[in-house]
Amino acid sequence: MVTISYDNDIELLMIKVEGVFGMGESVDCLETLRSVLSTVPRGYWILSDFSRVQRIDREATPNISRIMALCNHHGVDTVVRVLPHPHSDIGLGILSIFHYCPSVRIIACKTMAEALDALVEARQVEPAMAA
Repeated sequence: MVTISYDNDIELLMIKVEGVFGMGESVDCLETLRSVLSTVPRGYWILSDFSRVQRIDREATPNISRIMALCNHHGVDTVVRVLPHPHSDIGLGILSIFHYCPSVRIIACKTMAEALDALVEARQVEPAMAA
């Protein structure tokens, strides 16, 4: 399951992934992001929470690449990624190199607390707002 929301006040796109992220979830995520990003101004940040993911299927990789390219096209500034289980990483760091501009900052965190600290430090975001 994927939950996507955008907070205009802090210009933060939140993507929360739970369970198995397969082909179907990646298609749904891509379609939802196309809709959401059509109204988001350039310079936004992404908080991607993979802390409750059980598995990311390799079949989803092409759509993950498309999602990154779409976010890049719409002017993402920084991606904060929570991925506590290294076995769940199907190469997100490597995909990021190919699908985000070099100016897009990627912050990899093992916990949501670490991610929120990074957001607070960099954006002066209230922790309760990003949770």
